[in-house]
Formats: sequence, C-alpha cells, structure tokens
Amino acid sequence: MTTHNGTLTRSLTEPVDRLIDDIVNNNYAFIHLTDSKGVMGSNSFIKTAYLNTAVRERAVVLAKAGYYVYRVVDGVARFVHEEYIPSLWHLVKDGTYKKSEEGLIYNLEAPIAGGPARNLVVVFSSISSDIFGNGLSRYFNQNYKSLYKYLPHDTAILRIADIGGIVGSFYLNTQFAPKNTERIASLIESVRMDLSLDKDAVITYGASKGATGALFHALASGYKGVCVEPIVNDQYYETAYEDSHFTADGVFTDSKEAVFTKLLDRTNTSGASTSATPSTSIVVIYSDQSPQAAYIDKIIRSNPSSTLSLVNYRHPLIKDHPDVSPQSLNLVSMYMNMMCYGLPIEGGNHEFICEGPGSST
Repeated sequence: MTTHNGTLTRSLTEPVDRLIDDIVNNNYAFIHLTDSKGVMGSNSFIKTAYLNTAVRERAVVLAKAGYYVYRVVDGVARFVHEEYIPSLWHLVKDGTYKKSEEGLIYNLEAPIAGGPARNLVVVFSSISSDIFGNGLSRYFNQNYKSLYKYLPHDTAILRIADIGGIVGSFYLNTQFAPKNTERIASLIESVRMDLSLDKDAVITYGASKGATGALFHALASGYKGVCVEPIVNDQYYETAYEDSHFTADGVFTDSKEAVFTKLLDRTNTSGASTSATPSTSIVVIYSDQSPQAAYIDKIIRSNPSSTLSLVNYRHPLIKDHPDVSPQSLNLVSMYMNMMCYGLPIEGGNHEFICEGPGSST
C-alpha cells in the first residue's frame, strides 16, 4: 500500500501537465482544485467536466490516478484518493457500510428471519439519478431498497458500491484498478463462504450500470443472475449523450463490447451444456422499446449461451432505457424467487407484454 500524505492545492485552470507531474511525483491523500475564475459557475465539477473539454481532461487525469471528487465548497473542488475514502465517508465511519480487505465499500443485510442464510443476493448499483453529483453517494445508489420484502426471508443481501471512474466503474476494470473485477469477486466469495453457501445459492442483481456488473460477475464466477438492461456497449452514450458516462477517454482498460464478447465466448466454450434441456441460471430482461435493445441483441443474443435466458418485455410506460427497470420489477421478483427456491427457468428467447394504451403485438 502506498502512503499518501497531505493535500495538494492547484488552480482548476492551471496546465494539466503540471497536475500530472504533481500526481506522479508525490503521493497526496487529497487534491483541491480552486475555481477562482468561476469556470464551474453553479454546476457541479462533474457537470462542468461534461460540458468543458479542459475540465474533462483534468477529471480523467485524476480518475486514472484514483482520485474522486467528493465535495465542492466555496469554489473549491475537493478530491480524495480511493485509499482514504473510508476516512471521510460518514456512513463508513459510523459502521453502516463496511470496507473489505481489498478496499471495497459494501453493506451486508442479514436474513430478516434470523438464523442461517439459504441464499445470497448481490445487488450492484445503477447510476444515481443525479449522475453529475459531487458526493460519494453517487457510487452507491441504493436500488430496490425494499427487496428483502419480496424474497424468502432466509435470504441475505450484499450491496457493493461502484467506486471508480468518474460516474462509476460499472464494476469492471479501470486504468487505476486493473484488477477491480478480481477484488469484487473476492468480496463476494468471502461473504459466500462466511455464510457457508454453495455458488448455486448466489444470485446477482442489477439494472443498467448495475446490470453490467451483475451480468459480468454472474458469467465470470458461475452465479445465478437477474440483469435488467445491462449496458454492454459504450457507443450509445458516447454518441447520443456526448459521453455522459466518461468512457471514451481511456479511464477503462477495455470497452464493454470487448469485455462481454470475450466473456461470452469463453463461457460458451468452457461451459457448453450437453443436456437436452440445459439449465438456465442467468436471466437478462430488456425491452425492444429501449435503445439498448440493439446492443443487447448484437452482443448477447448473437452469442447464445445455455446459461442465459433473454426476456423482451413490452410495456406501455416504457419509452426509454431508464423506464425498463421500474416497469419490470414484477419480473425481477418472479425470477429471483424462482432462483431462490430452485425452480427451473426455461432458456432461450422470450417475450412478455403488458397490455395497455400504446401496446402492440
């Protein structure tokens, strides 16, 4: 572990090369960027980086070095090195969240029935509704807070923060944390073994960015999974939203398309089933009313796997990608309960339709 000391203060508008030199040649716990020229105005630092190429360059440099903005006050954007996040995040300090040996932030909910857990659901966070927020809570969106109500009461729930990148690491590898997926896998396995559970008792769950993580780790580690509209290609957000996810500047080690194409190919080669009725352990819920459907079709559906079931869900209230998760919670609950109780799930491609105004068949 590298020892970091002190705080570096630099102007937001100083040459980025000077900032790079400071980071390379010194180990700072905190970095403050002062905005004396009012570049940020009333925007957050990340929103400014989204809008301003020069500020984006600084955001990328800091993210690649493991520094994340946690507060903007009096015109000063404050960054903390990943190692020191637990020292200032009050929910870690008060014990609400825990820190793993690998430096991950997580929360483990014991079964509400008491006694030993029979299943473990691992929840991966989606991007916060305040995508450009300054606070560290942007890395730990508490999706489906009432999930425990809709699962067997002997189920434990593990929630893992997605610290990394600028708006999140998508639970994948980054330039700063090239073994991020390994440390996430290590945490899940540690919790699983502490609970004395078989791998078959682990179910990953997530929507959007969280589904990216849920799908990757279910495939990579051999878990069950319910994944709602995973983002498996960066092209849409890089073009339609001018890279609102900050994926085009080399913060990540690989593109999502490359990651999932390789992973699915490896899974299909090593895990091909010889059974006439192969067991399906991962359900991907998506909607052809969402722009993400084209990428899911290209990357997942075109690489059929005996472990996957693809469910196309049509609903009159689905107009865009963010609508799929809230409108499909009934399917999420159904499939997770089937997995918890060991009920078989049919593989292949399926379509469910909720009838209503605007529905089509």
